[in-house]
Amino acid sequence: VRSLVTHRFPLEETQQAFRLVADGGDGVIKAMVEMG
Repeated sequence: VRSLVTHRFPLEETQQAFRLVADGGDGVIKAMVEMG
């Protein structure tokens, strides 16, 4: 799974993560929202 994650976001940037995945921009495959 780790190799599929192309972008990581802190919890505070969840909205940006969803937007990036929805748009399919920046070569995103999987985005991970990290907590903590």
